[in-house]
Amino acid sequence: MDEGTYVLSITTIPDANHDAVTSYADIIVSKKSDAGSPSTPTNTNAPAKKATPKLTAKKKTFKHSVKVKKYTITLTTNLNKALKNAKVTLKIKGKTYKATTNAKGKATFKIKKLTKKGTYKATVKFAGDKNYNGISKKVKIKVK
Repeated sequence: MDEGTYVLSITTIPDANHDAVTSYADIIVSKKSDAGSPSTPTNTNAPAKKATPKLTAKKKTFKHSVKVKKYTITLTTNLNKALKNAKVTLKIKGKTYKATTNAKGKATFKIKKLTKKGTYKATVKFAGDKNYNGISKKVKIKVK
């Protein structure tokens, strides 16, 4: 094997109770020192890299007459599996709404304070956790 840094990728196999998780580690390969023992690697505790999930949030149009507007997003892993029990937020017109994804990776926000007609810019965000990086997406929500 040539000298250098290699990335080791380990993916767990999902089951009924767990999602698949991919972890990464840097492996450093170096030549033996002159004394015949391996040289000391420069980074033995490289942090595992987090996977980046996929956030699907589409523009949506609501009728003005609807009192509670329900807006649904989908959060999946880097392997396109549902990311369940993840906390996500929707920020629109200065108000932040919270939701948690279900077993299918879907989260529904119940927007109550959006009563005036118009097009609004919203940001959907997943802050990340121990296995996944945070991600956000900007969408337009229209009330007509």
